[in-house]
Amino acid sequence: MPRGDIICSKGDDITVTDSHGEFSGGSSHSIFSLIFWSELYDAIRGSMGFDHFDDCLATRVIESLLYDASIEGRYIGLGDICSLIRGKSACIVGASSSLERDIDCVAREVCDVVLAADGALSYLLEYSIIPEIVITDLDGSWEKLVEASNMGSIIVIHAHGDNIASLKYIVPFLDRVHGTTQCILNDSKFSSVVGGFTDGDRAVYMSVYCGARKVYLLGMDWNAKVGRWSKPWLKDHVEAWREKKMKLAIGQGLVSLVSKIVHKEKNSLTIEYYHC
Repeated sequence: MPRGDIICSKGDDITVTDSHGEFSGGSSHSIFSLIFWSELYDAIRGSMGFDHFDDCLATRVIESLLYDASIEGRYIGLGDICSLIRGKSACIVGASSSLERDIDCVAREVCDVVLAADGALSYLLEYSIIPEIVITDLDGSWEKLVEASNMGSIIVIHAHGDNIASLKYIVPFLDRVHGTTQCILNDSKFSSVVGGFTDGDRAVYMSVYCGARKVYLLGMDWNAKVGRWSKPWLKDHVEAWREKKMKLAIGQGLVSLVSKIVHKEKNSLTIEYYHC
């Protein structure tokens, strides 16, 4: 298993004004400073009651699992993922109940590449829509993840302190897999830090990082009910529970943040909510 020192440290203020610590080989947007995400993830942990050590342990675990995947030919690098997104119109598909209204848009020519939050995956598969990329922290249907992976989807798994056992179980079953983390280590070789917190906003940040031409958000109505397809045990759309509301609020804020920064930097990229 890869070893190394943790270079992220805790801080209360989220202030980054320089460009040090940029991701290597990725976007030049200031939003992708590693210093920024180190401090922001610490702030999110503080508000949500998550543990920094557990997040870094999860990074160690997924690094080891992705190393094994690379030996077995199942690992997909971030560069290969970006080659699918760069210069394309990327549709980010979320799992809110509004996806029923937006599902027809996903199949139209507006989408060059589809990145699905895993909560939306089962609904997309019902319509025979196979996303190129699935973004997940493994709190949705594992069966559908394996099914999508077998059909060619790249599964991008986010490692954090609450899903270590799930990582160990599911990663070996995936044919095309990459990993993201929220703990920054100085010797990570296989996992990436692309920003974002929830599956949906992390897909937005990955698209921006990889140089998408346009980013369309579908099924990402932050105030709508949680879609029945979001969790395997849901039978109908439901109001967001307390922790879900907190996560959605953070996700919405992060999407708003990257949209403002992209606009401020006068980049040709556009990010917009798209409805049929």
